[in-house]
Amino acid sequence: MRTLITICVLLSLIPGALLANPNSQFAFSYESSAFWRFFNHVVLQDDYAFCTARFGLIIFDISDSTSPTPISKLYLPEGQRQNITIQGNIVYLSDGPAGLRIIDVSDIEHPKQVGLYDPTGDVVSTAVVGNQAYLALWGEGLRILNVANPSAVFEEGLCDTAREAYDVKVVDSLAYVSTWNGGLQIISVADPMAPILKSSCLIIDWLQGFAIKDSIVAIARGGNGLQLLNTSNIDQPMPIGGWNSPGLSHDVVVEDTLAYVADDYYLQVLSIANPSAPHLLAGLWLPFNNDLALHNKCIYVATQDSLVVVNVAVPSDPQIIGRYFAGEASVGVALKGNFAVLADETGSLQVVDVGNPKDPIPVGSVPTYRARDVAIAGNYAYVADDAEDLKVIDFSVARSMHLEGACSDLPGQAQQIAVRDSVAYLTSSSSSLELVNIARPHAPFRITGFPISGNCWGVAVAGNFAYVASDRGGLTIVDVSNPQAPHLEGAYTSANGAAGVAVRDTLAYVVTSDGILDIINIAQPQSPTFVSSFARSGNLRNITLSGEYAYIGGETDSIWGVDISNPQSPTLAGAYKTPGQTWDIAVSDSNVYVADYYGFLVLNNGITFGYACGDCDGSGSIDIADVVYLIAYIFGGGPAPRDVRHGDVDCSNDTNIADVVYIIGYIFGGGKPPCDGCP
Repeated sequence: MRTLITICVLLSLIPGALLANPNSQFAFSYESSAFWRFFNHVVLQDDYAFCTARFGLIIFDISDSTSPTPISKLYLPEGQRQNITIQGNIVYLSDGPAGLRIIDVSDIEHPKQVGLYDPTGDVVSTAVVGNQAYLALWGEGLRILNVANPSAVFEEGLCDTAREAYDVKVVDSLAYVSTWNGGLQIISVADPMAPILKSSCLIIDWLQGFAIKDSIVAIARGGNGLQLLNTSNIDQPMPIGGWNSPGLSHDVVVEDTLAYVADDYYLQVLSIANPSAPHLLAGLWLPFNNDLALHNKCIYVATQDSLVVVNVAVPSDPQIIGRYFAGEASVGVALKGNFAVLADETGSLQVVDVGNPKDPIPVGSVPTYRARDVAIAGNYAYVADDAEDLKVIDFSVARSMHLEGACSDLPGQAQQIAVRDSVAYLTSSSSSLELVNIARPHAPFRITGFPISGNCWGVAVAGNFAYVASDRGGLTIVDVSNPQAPHLEGAYTSANGAAGVAVRDTLAYVVTSDGILDIINIAQPQSPTFVSSFARSGNLRNITLSGEYAYIGGETDSIWGVDISNPQSPTLAGAYKTPGQTWDIAVSDSNVYVADYYGFLVLNNGITFGYACGDCDGSGSIDIADVVYLIAYIFGGGPAPRDVRHGDVDCSNDTNIADVVYIIGYIFGGGKPPCDGCP
């Protein structure tokens, strides 16, 4: 009681806490990442597999084929990670619009880029023989480079195949180029400075990866399976046989009389002993496989979420013997202390230790159905789990969290979640805001629902109101002062609906599907009014507020920082091109944590904060304003400390009333200063 009285007195003395404006340049930079996914290409050398992922190059130790293990990664900005080839200690990565990257892997645990060639066209594939690199350029044909000095690459020759080049291989001074709707081109490269088109075999299809075995060329034929060509007469290559696959074919490898084909659904094993009549020996269900490599009777398959090892010693009975699973899309992220919690779309909640932002370490996971969003309050993580609605996870020990309770009787699929006191607020695909009682985390139950126009997405709760973003209703404000009987308080209709919302003080920040950030005055919730807007391109999905900035992202492959210190005139503060869609953002001090469609990304925003543990408002000193700021955050829906860990002054791994008492004791009672463990 004495503590509560003291707090009330302090609140009466100071009307509010002000945000400080840091005097630093705003510039995003890459810090680290985890959960790389969408493997696009794989090549093997000795005991290593070199894979492209959307985040960059990842190298696996495959000395034990049953357990491929990542040993190093090289994050690469932008690019499309189309193809890789390796010669000695140099990896040549065909990176689409980012050009040809030349990477030194002599130190296998620390790969580094040592060269870059950036032509006008997209580099889709590369073959290397001696000092020459042969590039398949989308829209420009075959280009030949001298790569004797990786840091000073120069062009030697060019042959316009008049089609969109996709893959290239070089055998005996001949370059074979597969194309889109142009068939296979055969080009003499005996003189690299004057390549000459020898012949072509027109095939109206999207030809992708291919393999050469003696005079037989086996081509993954996009929508039509496998095509075999006889090239014994280089001047007149001829189709001799084919086989239709159930899905789009992406790659093929050949050994002896066997061809292995990667299509959308299966790894197909074919006999080509009679090239005019290839036939199926076996099919192994392996969806979304993109590329193949063969070594010691094992096929290494690059898929969207895994590197899979398949034993093909018995061609009629291929068996999966090893897998590295990277996980699916990260679609939600929340922070607690030194941990980030990720909602993984394929069925798990991942915990990452981010105590060192440059080296995030996955430390645990909990199964879910299809986690869509996560919020943390106290010792619990609350998960919007799609068709299985709400799950409550005990997070008191981050490394060994476990399911505490669940509520599975909500209509529709749970999308986004916000938590306040003993109630969880979930948006539902059934066009409603669902309220769930979480007073007893082991036994949450539905209180009621409130209808919302359109598909509901983002939700924020502040004071007595829930703010819901929907694609047809825009911003809907619901009075939830009585959770048993929520009612409509007000609404603001956006031209193209709303997808995400964040609230601070008397302003709501709403992002829309047409790339607009609208700032809305909600001082009078029954009649919200427009303040200003900030425009970007693309579909925005989410927004996070931290300090003077709003961080926005979505289906735009970018994240933007917007200076909102003057709500009447928001301005761009910084931007970063992400590998994929930005599904969610969390911010702690200068670190920006991004749930990217292709993995977990940690960025630095370039802001330097000159304040210490306990300096919750970022003013540069620890005083009564920090007490007020922290109380408003814990009890009043106010903004979080610039780094939420700076509010955990007693180092309990939680920010709560005990921290308020601790600071008061320090300021007025001669108590201990904020503990040494606080960052």
